[in-house]
Amino acid sequence: MPGGVRGVGARLALVTVTLLLRCAAMAVGKPCFTVSDAGPVVRLGSSFIVYCFFKEQCQHSIYRDRKQVYDAWKHNSTSIAVHVRAITENQTYTCKSSCCSEPCGLDLLAGHPPDVPYKLNCIQKGQFGNITCTWRSGRETYIGTLSKLWVKAHGDHGTATPVSFPGSGSVTFPIFGLQSSYSVWVNASNKLGTAVSPTLNFTLIDIVKPMPPNIMRVHCSSWQCVLYWSIETGAQLLQVRHRPWHGNWTTHPFMEKTQKNYSISGLQPFTKYDFQAKCKLSPTQGLWSEWSTGISSSTDEEAPQTNLDVWYIEKSGGSEEKLVTVLWKELSESEARGRILGYEMMVEDSSGRGIAEYATNNSAGFSVPCSSCNITVFAYNAKGRSPLSHLFVSHQRAEPPQNVVCQPLSNHSIAIFWKEPATARRVKGYLVEWQSAEGSRGVVRWKRTAPGQLGTVITENIQPFECYRVAVHALYEHGMRGTNFTEAYSWQSAPTLGPTPSLEVNGHSVTVTWSWIPWEHRRGCLKSYSIYVTGLREKTKQYGPIGISKRRYTISGLSFGDYRLFITGRTAMGEGPPGDDKVFFISSQEVDHKEDLVFVKFSCLGLVLLALGCLLHASSVRHRVSTCCYCLLPDAVPDPANSTWAKECKSYKGQMMLKHNLDLNSSILSDEEPETVEIQEIQDIWEDSIGKSGGCNGTFLPSVENSWTGFQQRTLYKVQPARPYIKSFSQESDSSDGIEASKSTDMTPDYISSHGLLEQDSEELEQGQIVDFFPSFSSPFSGPLVPFEGKLTLDVVKVDWSNLD
Repeated sequence: MPGGVRGVGARLALVTVTLLLRCAAMAVGKPCFTVSDAGPVVRLGSSFIVYCFFKEQCQHSIYRDRKQVYDAWKHNSTSIAVHVRAITENQTYTCKSSCCSEPCGLDLLAGHPPDVPYKLNCIQKGQFGNITCTWRSGRETYIGTLSKLWVKAHGDHGTATPVSFPGSGSVTFPIFGLQSSYSVWVNASNKLGTAVSPTLNFTLIDIVKPMPPNIMRVHCSSWQCVLYWSIETGAQLLQVRHRPWHGNWTTHPFMEKTQKNYSISGLQPFTKYDFQAKCKLSPTQGLWSEWSTGISSSTDEEAPQTNLDVWYIEKSGGSEEKLVTVLWKELSESEARGRILGYEMMVEDSSGRGIAEYATNNSAGFSVPCSSCNITVFAYNAKGRSPLSHLFVSHQRAEPPQNVVCQPLSNHSIAIFWKEPATARRVKGYLVEWQSAEGSRGVVRWKRTAPGQLGTVITENIQPFECYRVAVHALYEHGMRGTNFTEAYSWQSAPTLGPTPSLEVNGHSVTVTWSWIPWEHRRGCLKSYSIYVTGLREKTKQYGPIGISKRRYTISGLSFGDYRLFITGRTAMGEGPPGDDKVFFISSQEVDHKEDLVFVKFSCLGLVLLALGCLLHASSVRHRVSTCCYCLLPDAVPDPANSTWAKECKSYKGQMMLKHNLDLNSSILSDEEPETVEIQEIQDIWEDSIGKSGGCNGTFLPSVENSWTGFQQRTLYKVQPARPYIKSFSQESDSSDGIEASKSTDMTPDYISSHGLLEQDSEELEQGQIVDFFPSFSSPFSGPLVPFEGKLTLDVVKVDWSNLD
């Protein structure tokens, strides 16, 4: 309660002072005055009232950071006020009056009073150096705060007057003459308060920190290094540390005797080391110096003490001799203990041909002839050679590990598991071998395990979207036996591109070959290929899956037409997009047997001869020449008995004499305009078989096609090319009455065989009369195809096909 009374009294006193200031401001002619009851500097988070006092009674307003405050209230007739609650930042208040254009305002600063300084500490740099004191100031005050270090020196001649040194967390000052002990403290203050740290008392011997030693040189052998230095006078302790180049530091116990050198042993040969040292004046008093500037040196070489990790791969070197490529892992710098100058091998063949020696500086490996042999390998440097590594290449029967399983573990690791071999022989250990499935992209890598260890994780050079070939080998006393390669991956997806095919068309089949999908598009281990073929009028057909070892495939039984072909690849994660597609064409189906071709040709020839016989019987009609030539199958030939010229033949009831040596060329080239031929449409199959393909029975026959085309072009008839059945074409001198009579005559048709036609042709050939019926026919039937002489009477013409078998 007394404290509350004091707070109220302070507020009343502040208001009283404020009113006096207002009166003073008004007296000098200012239109208004702004004040807070907490002062211009306030604590962050505090609440208070801001007042605006005006000279005249007008309309008043108050603004906070240029924004009008609407919750202000009227304090009296010439003042207004506003509550400020839990202030969080600096603010500006402006007071305005409608009676005067000149405003007044107040800038409020918000902050914290200083915290008590802590962790005050002082050191002397060197026995005669200056004293440096440091401390922590605590939280940020956000307002101007002044810190001072106060120092009071004590000695045999009394206490010196305290001296202050301004600073922000650190102050350095000289020693005070012969004074040996000191008292120091820190005072921090701002407009919101003052804070003082606890006092720190010390003597110079307690805070002295000597200068670090100076390592002048280092002398190293292969196993140890000796450091030589100079140290500050009076230092009684020394400490040294060392590390391999950019490795971890090893600190050695400090020495209590003053020495000018220090020996560090147990180092590795041919290794670069860093060295540092520090010192202290007394075991019980004073501080350790800083670590000296580092100095580096390397130990000497030694002969390697680690044997090479050796493996091999077999290659076919000749007819019977095999090449073995011996591989080894390079020794690390610490294992090599010097610069490796080369490698030597001794190969002892089991056939008793002796020992062959080889030398190489190739760090990757070396190939030697070996069918069954014992190989010894070692590396050497300037100081000596490494222990011998033995490799037995043997074809003795041994059992390999069983049930090898590969599982992805992460993007850069694969777990491998297996079971022991089904054998009673003692296994000396296992070796896991792996390499990229794209053999040209990666080297062979391997990892050894203990005899009882039936699993391991491989991480060396494992990358996502890469396919690897993994094998596990059981190692025996003399020889080894491994499993077949198994595909493995750390992460995969479907391929991003398919192969590009090459095509070779042969008849009704196509042979497809393709190259490997580029490795960057495989995205893992390929499982199979699929070939897709699409015809113009057919659905897409899939051929496959095709094993990845095959890159050649033949598709047979394709019909006539155009095709599009593409290939895709597949991994266990799905099928990828196709590669470039190829378009190819299968020509029309050829006749497979010569007998079928001969039969078709003779069938067409017989039909033509029958048609010519019909024309010969109609040749007695005066000044009329009728022609017909068909190459039709029996079911496509119209009945001649129903033709117009057959009915006309009946109306004349006389023998039709074929004019001797009738020349069609002269009649066709006469001045009279020939009549237009009437065309009768027949089945569409004719258009398909003759008009389009030009063959009989739908079969492609170039000779028949040419004959049909030549016949159409050379007879000069005015016909439509797609209408094969021509009724008649003539140059008439008869009256129209005769034609009408022939149309009205009834007659009963009989059939004449093809044999009768052939016999008639033979008789007329004997008489020596020749009729050039098709003078311009460039085909197998052109020229004087049917020579004859004499009469031919035919009451009715109808063809009997039964004798054509």
